[in-house]
Amino acid sequence: MNGSRFSPAGLVLVMVLIGLSWANAQEDGKNLVQKYAVIVGIEDYEHENLRLPQPLKYPVDDAEALSDVLIKSGYDVTLLTDNLGKTDRLLEPNKENIDRAIKMVLAKCQRDDLVVVAFAGHGLQFDEQPDAYFCPKDARPFKNKTETLVSMTAVYSELEASNAAVKIVLIDACRSDPDPARGRDGLNADNAPRPPRGVGALFSCSAGQRSFEHDELQHGVFFSCVLDGLAGKAADRNNMVTFDDLSKYVRIEVPVRMKNLIPQRVQSPNMKADLVGVPVLLEIFKPSSPIPAGLVAPFSALEAAASQAVWAEYHDTQPVTTNDVGMKFSLIPPGEFMMGSPESELGDTGEHKEDEQLHRVTLTQPFLLCQTEITKGQFAAFVQDAGFKTESEKDGKGDYGYEKNSAGSYLYEQDPKFSWKNPEFTQRDNEPVVNVSWNDAVAYCNWLSKKEGLPEYYRIGESSVRIRGGVGYRLPTEAEWEYACRAGSETAYQFGDDNEELAEVGNVVDASCKAKYNWSDSDTITADDGYANTSPVGSFRANGFGLHDMHGNEWEWCWDWYREAYGTASVSDPVGADSGSFRVYRGGSWSNGPRSCRSADRDKDDPSDRDSNLGFRVASSPFGPVK
Repeated sequence: MNGSRFSPAGLVLVMVLIGLSWANAQEDGKNLVQKYAVIVGIEDYEHENLRLPQPLKYPVDDAEALSDVLIKSGYDVTLLTDNLGKTDRLLEPNKENIDRAIKMVLAKCQRDDLVVVAFAGHGLQFDEQPDAYFCPKDARPFKNKTETLVSMTAVYSELEASNAAVKIVLIDACRSDPDPARGRDGLNADNAPRPPRGVGALFSCSAGQRSFEHDELQHGVFFSCVLDGLAGKAADRNNMVTFDDLSKYVRIEVPVRMKNLIPQRVQSPNMKADLVGVPVLLEIFKPSSPIPAGLVAPFSALEAAASQAVWAEYHDTQPVTTNDVGMKFSLIPPGEFMMGSPESELGDTGEHKEDEQLHRVTLTQPFLLCQTEITKGQFAAFVQDAGFKTESEKDGKGDYGYEKNSAGSYLYEQDPKFSWKNPEFTQRDNEPVVNVSWNDAVAYCNWLSKKEGLPEYYRIGESSVRIRGGVGYRLPTEAEWEYACRAGSETAYQFGDDNEELAEVGNVVDASCKAKYNWSDSDTITADDGYANTSPVGSFRANGFGLHDMHGNEWEWCWDWYREAYGTASVSDPVGADSGSFRVYRGGSWSNGPRSCRSADRDKDDPSDRDSNLGFRVASSPFGPVK
């Protein structure tokens, strides 16, 4: 078959309900349209009949690729795949989770909203039954077990009842099976239920045909054409892809690719639609100028600022932006840097640690990072608005702080009297909030996203789980944090290697702190930054990206699960371990000496941990996904 790979048990079902933007729906300069997506990819089916004679190969790739395309168009994507299901049961693509995800997303939709739902896996139809089905991971592929399948009729009914303005269905499915008890033709436009009014459907093949996938494409043939069409090959002169244009492109291109790749087979896409009103459009991003180059460390503050300006112009924004609640964000351009530290860092003092192996990291997309840490006042506004209680308040154990004993020494202890409101020392509202756990920080990010009208980045279940590619507020990844902290430097600190100069850029253990707590000289710098505990955010010199307090003031939670070793291989957009017991935090604090405040230094703790030197700052990815 000229290198083709075909599963006689049927190949790929991809049902994509693409929410495409209505033209110019705006009020006071703000887009009223919300864009949602539920995308499912399944290869590892539980039932043997769906794995034989050979399992599917590319459904997860199809689902992830579609996710990326939609994320770049601003969609809030909920992704369920075999891979994600291994670490979070709520993201396993079984029938219960799929049904729930579709209902939850469609329930959110208001008038003019856009919807995307994508399924990649097997499809079934049965003799003497008018319905057609998608096979979830736990499907039982028999005509007397249709309750275990995802009904197309039921999905159509959900769509018809939804308030969403645009509903486009793309279906790549075929399962021709010789056993009539297990199924006949797969999903196609001739045999599947007709979509209701307001829904357009494009099917991968006609009756009696099969769908194919191919190793050269790393996708199903149909889906590879859909992705290319959405990426721009089906675009009109205004850089829009209408449903008609996409349908025309795919119906022409699929037979061409089949002729080149699998000439002995025929696959002809078909379309059924009952669309009304204004034509449905997908806005694609086709820049009129070349994509700017990323930064390559080492680079200077002037080079950093120039890159920020170029990337801001490219994305039609500003290098520094302010959100609706007054928080300032720096645009951090993409780039390459050496993450970690050399074994020789700071010479004979031996500051380098074994979990800091040097390796090259490439960040492929720009992102936004708050110029300062989240303050006590900002956290208080969240607590009041959301009625939120921190973990220490809920479990009654309290937080950590320094308690002075009768001998005049300070002991670091947990006590119910300590909290983010009272960390042992007096704090003003413009100082960074401390004594917040990773879970507390994630709750703040979700609240801020909702406050700004953005989709939440995190889902809270048995554990806190990132929703892939969400455009709401989040914690920075460990690689993003170090890249942003370094701002082009390759030294121990963003400014060089002089411990004493830390007093000019951050609040660390210094003369003031030593005087209060009577700590030894080995734990401090001799300079005085003027603060024994936390300082108002932004009090010290910013780095080349315009970020304050990346060294000291408080440790900052990152997204990543901690891994004991980076390794030395080059990586792109790393997000840490897949799972673990500890989350990473970075930057050092007012109670830490120089070693802990280095750009490369790492620390970790349980996501429920809280300390009087631990807080966070927030990031966002409006320009592209963090995978």
